[in-house]
Amino acid sequence: MTSKIRVEEIVDLIDFLCICGFPEEFEIMGRLIVDKLSYVSDFSMDNGKAKEWSGAILYLIAKESGLFKMSEVRKNDEMCISEEKMAKLIIRVKYDIMKYNADKIRKALPKNFKCYVKLKNNAAYEIMSNFSTNVKSAKDITNIDDICEYFMIFRYKFLKQ
Repeated sequence: MTSKIRVEEIVDLIDFLCICGFPEEFEIMGRLIVDKLSYVSDFSMDNGKAKEWSGAILYLIAKESGLFKMSEVRKNDEMCISEEKMAKLIIRVKYDIMKYNADKIRKALPKNFKCYVKLKNNAAYEIMSNFSTNVKSAKDITNIDDICEYFMIFRYKFLKQ
């Protein structure tokens, strides 16, 4: 079973990545997945990095929702998302770790649980556009670790007000 602190950390990262560029439906489904997993007694996300787990959850949603298939039509377009591009450019984790964790998550979830969200026709373009705009506009942010640190500092400042 995953610790409460780790669950909160993973949910915070999912929330932030969705604020940066993923559709709101990813955030809702991501929270639902984490909630389901937090009750599985023989499954834990305490090992590894929280960003690897949050990335794996978003990857699982994207894969089961057909996001990568949408992008296959325009493979050479820089605004399309492949599985590797999602890992490397958006989540900033190793693809094989993200995919491995997603497989573990899928096996831990109930067989009839669907990690599917309805996507717009231009979802891949919107996600890449959002990440390009939101991440590049922050001068001090160079990778997901900086984003996560910024988000945590921002959240605590906001909560103190």
